[in-house]
Amino acid sequence: MTPAVARIGQGIRSAWESWGITTGSGIGISSVVWIVWYFTKVPCLPDNAARGLCNPDLLARFINAEILALAGGAGLAVATLKGGYDHYMMRNLLNQEREARQELRELVAELRDELREERRMAADELREERRMAADDRQRFVEQQSQLVAIQQAMLDTIVRLAQDRNGNHRSD
Repeated sequence: MTPAVARIGQGIRSAWESWGITTGSGIGISSVVWIVWYFTKVPCLPDNAARGLCNPDLLARFINAEILALAGGAGLAVATLKGGYDHYMMRNLLNQEREARQELRELVAELRDELREERRMAADELREERRMAADDRQRFVEQQSQLVAIQQAMLDTIVRLAQDRNGNHRSD
C-alpha cells in the first residue's frame, strides 16, 4: 500500500469515526419518518388526486416535497444534536484531560519541592552530626586529659605517701 493510499484510508477512517454515527443517526431518523409517512399517507386514488390530496405521478407515490422536508429536517435535527453532543463530550473530555495534566504537573512540582527540602534537611542533619562528632571527640580528648591529670595527681600522691612512709620507717 502506498503512503498516499494509506493517508486516504486514514482520512476516511477519521471522517467515519467523527461523522459516521452522527450521519447514520440522521439517516435512520429520516428513514423512520419516511416509513411512517409512507404507510399512513392518504392512498392516491383518482378521487383523492382530483381533490388535490395526492399526486398520481410514479415518484410522488414514494416521496413528495413535504415528506422530503419533514424527513430531511428530522434527520438533520438528530444529526445536529448527536454531533453537538459528541462535540460537547469531546471538549469536556479534553478539558478533564488538560486539568488532570495540570494537576499532575503541580503534584510533580510539589514532590520535587518536598524532595529538595528533605535533601536539605538530611544535609543539615549530617552537618550537625559531624559537628557533634567533632565536639564529642574534643570532649573525649578533654576527658582523657583530665583522667591523665587525675591519674598523675594520684601517682604523685602515692609517691609522696610512699616517701613519707619510707621516711617515717627510717625514723622509727
